[in-house]
Amino acid sequence: MFEIKNLSISFGGISVLKNINLTIDKGDRIGISGGNGSGKSTLINAATGFVSSSLGNFYFNNHKTSNLPPWEIHQLGISRTFQNARFQKSVILIEQLTLDTSKKKYALELCSETGIMQYLHKFPTDVPFQVLKKFEVVRALTVSPQILFLDEPSAGLTNSELIEMSKFIKNRLPTNSSLILVEHREEMMKLLTSRTFKLEQGIITQIVDKYHA
Repeated sequence: MFEIKNLSISFGGISVLKNINLTIDKGDRIGISGGNGSGKSTLINAATGFVSSSLGNFYFNNHKTSNLPPWEIHQLGISRTFQNARFQKSVILIEQLTLDTSKKKYALELCSETGIMQYLHKFPTDVPFQVLKKFEVVRALTVSPQILFLDEPSAGLTNSELIEMSKFIKNRLPTNSSLILVEHREEMMKLLTSRTFKLEQGIITQIVDKYHA
């Protein structure tokens, strides 16, 4: 479904990712762990068109997606959230959920389920960070993605909120859609993933049978 082949990325002569190879099949639930600066967010950024690779390619359903702009990758059915929530500061949140009017009702349903309805008509700068993280997950799920990349979605959440968000993601992400979760908190990894990989010094290795979703 989605393949990363021989991916290498360097910034200013410093190697961040080294010859990464990863195959993501339909319905996979994959976790990627690693310390700060290990390249986890860079991997997501490259896969979704926000960072150019030094070497290597991406393939989605056997079609090469390397060097496509982010909006075009998104249109293919690949959705994501960001480590630092990204919203236009001068636009209220309800206007940033979806541009597709046919998806508006579903988006509001997801907002209601996550308890963020009261913030819909506020600007991002007037909303707590953890609420913005929830909005990002809702926005990413609204399009019913074939592949969903989540970059530390539990940031700012309490333990009970983490569990609720994990259940929400698990219930709302279609079973035939794939999930790639970058996360520091093991409880979310345990609740959502069935295969886990570790990034360390730019190299990825699989952690066998650590979690069972």
